[in-house]
Amino acid sequence: MAALGTAAGNELFRQGRFAEAVEAYAAVANAAGADATLAVNAYSNMALCHLRLMDFAAALKACADGKQLDPLHAKLNYRLADALIAGGCNDADAIDRCCSDLAAALEAHPERSLHDQLARLNVQRWLRCPQAQLPRRPRQLLPIVRECMEPGSCSEALFHPSADGVDENLLVLLHGLGDSAAGFLAFGAGMELPQTAVLSLTGPHAVPLLGGGAWFAALNEETYEPLPAAAPHARRAAEAAAVADALYTSLCKAAAARRIRLAHVHVLGFGDGGTLALQLAVRAMQRASAAAAAAAGTASREGEPGAAASPAAADPLQAWVGPFASVTSIGGPLLPEAISAALGPAALGIGAATGSRGPSDSAPSPAAAPVLFMSSGRRAAPAASAAAGGGPSSGDAGAGSCAEATPLSLQTVSALRRLGFGRLEHTILLPPRRLRDDMRRKPRAADASPAEEDAPPARMPRGREEMTPLIAFLAGALRRRMVALEDDADFVELAPGEAGAAAGGGAAGVAAV
Repeated sequence: MAALGTAAGNELFRQGRFAEAVEAYAAVANAAGADATLAVNAYSNMALCHLRLMDFAAALKACADGKQLDPLHAKLNYRLADALIAGGCNDADAIDRCCSDLAAALEAHPERSLHDQLARLNVQRWLRCPQAQLPRRPRQLLPIVRECMEPGSCSEALFHPSADGVDENLLVLLHGLGDSAAGFLAFGAGMELPQTAVLSLTGPHAVPLLGGGAWFAALNEETYEPLPAAAPHARRAAEAAAVADALYTSLCKAAAARRIRLAHVHVLGFGDGGTLALQLAVRAMQRASAAAAAAAGTASREGEPGAAASPAAADPLQAWVGPFASVTSIGGPLLPEAISAALGPAALGIGAATGSRGPSDSAPSPAAAPVLFMSSGRRAAPAASAAAGGGPSSGDAGAGSCAEATPLSLQTVSALRRLGFGRLEHTILLPPRRLRDDMRRKPRAADASPAEEDAPPARMPRGREEMTPLIAFLAGALRRRMVALEDDADFVELAPGEAGAAAGGGAAGVAAV
């Protein structure tokens, strides 16, 4: 009988007969008896009907009755906040209690809608009760982020706080083959990026004989020779995909714990770490696009009493996925296995054959992070460089010479553009002059394919000229907190959702009293 009453109430609600729907839901709540779930849902539906009727006092009573049965019910707490905001409540104690209950419900149900509702309620608390003090976001990112790291994502995590005491950004460092978190941490800390903490990770796999860490299989198991970068390798592909998934899940867990925001995370990798950084960017874009599609699929049903649960109910981290603030790869191209998995086997070799821009580039995806790809290259004559898709170079190339990208680099750039990475910068690092001379004298095999030709080894940028593209790219992507205004009692920081609640939409910023 209760199920029939709920169905009848839902039908009345769809027809816009809210007063009659309230009576149907009230009958269900009174007849539910020992079934607390049916009663709680009925009270939640009654509150929604009262909100549609603009009867905010009745909505508050329905929410209060339902919360006696389930204090952490997500929709009851959400609609209680709706009633306080829409009803113009100026009772600081009532808003404080609702904020506490909504925060507790958010802990139990980490959904984006509850997070945004809590932000809106906090703004209303400040606007209507100016004597109340809003909690400030902590300026230092706690090293507890390391505790969110999933097994298999890394074997060691070292944290270095920002030198200016404000950890608004997080720079995640992924070392090259055989290195460690300690060795790469000095590079990140030495850049002294403003308001940026550094998290340096060590790969979960050990390098045989040499020691150090690795992110995926990079050496032949029998000869210990490096695996050819252009040749697909099943074990390497499986390990790289597993580490990328575990690392991205770890960062999403940290975001769900409100330790970081993915939009403030910058990933930088060198060599194999750069390869993993690009694969991580692709994985983040895929998961963010899937989350956006799932949210769009349920948007038309949102607000209905019988609407299905949000995607976050099945995956608690679904509400926190998103693209990174930026991704930088120094000398690490995409694995051919990753390109084949994302675009199909036919995508392999497109960049090497047609230049850096492929024949069917996709429109830029809003879920794609800005990418800087600093690849190793060769010196070439201007005409040859233009024909081969060369780009801006850094290093002592000499007058009248240009940089020629390697086939693997061109294939990577083409794949990223076809995947929708519209904000992509490609810079070529030329090898030192002595190494270029050695490579020029070394004969090449007659049967070697373009992708298998000897490529300069990956190296870090050195000197002002080579570091300028990296620093400029990061400077354009870093977030800045207005600390001076935060310390002023006449200003309050507004997050994106809060700004819309306070001013009817708009970007994030600082509002004056």
